[in-house]
Amino acid sequence: MDEYVNSDVVVLIPTLNEEEGLAATVLEVMQFLNKPYILVVDGNSSDGTVDVAKRLGLDVVFQDGKGKGDAIGKALKLLRYADPKYAVFIDADFTYPAEYIPRMIGVLEENPEVGMVCGDRFDKPFGMANVRSAYYLGNRFLAFAHFMVNGVNMRDPLTGLRVVRWEMIKDWQPRSKGCGSGTQLSCGEEGLQD
Repeated sequence: MDEYVNSDVVVLIPTLNEEEGLAATVLEVMQFLNKPYILVVDGNSSDGTVDVAKRLGLDVVFQDGKGKGDAIGKALKLLRYADPKYAVFIDADFTYPAEYIPRMIGVLEENPEVGMVCGDRFDKPFGMANVRSAYYLGNRFLAFAHFMVNGVNMRDPLTGLRVVRWEMIKDWQPRSKGCGSGTQLSCGEEGLQD
């Protein structure tokens, strides 16, 4: 892995047993971004995730601990000499449409005071299926808590799609190693909506 990256956009993909969705995620990202540098940080998958990443020609590193926070920390440490403009964090399960990433970058380009744009899985009308989902209700609770503590209105604080200005995170190391709220960055923009 070359820690001197020559790209305006770095895409960081934490993985753990994502064999099924990784290729589709990566191919869609490559379709909508012009020559991004893509780094897969694997949590010691027991399926074919690493093989898929290598067949796609991606750099793969293995995290030391567990959880998304540890994966992000490992990537940022390895890329300490990189100088892209933006970092994209995307889950590898092909649940986040990469077609929105250029628009998310556009929000940052047009608004220098915004540091991060977050995806929003809940931009559809409020439906009964969502009401019954414990995941949805938990996410709504965290969104409320995020607003109360940080004053930022996020509808989906646990989103797996974020675009962040590199200058904001290049020296940042997550405190939380898992997927808890300690891995979340404070957003300066609500989730992107249609």
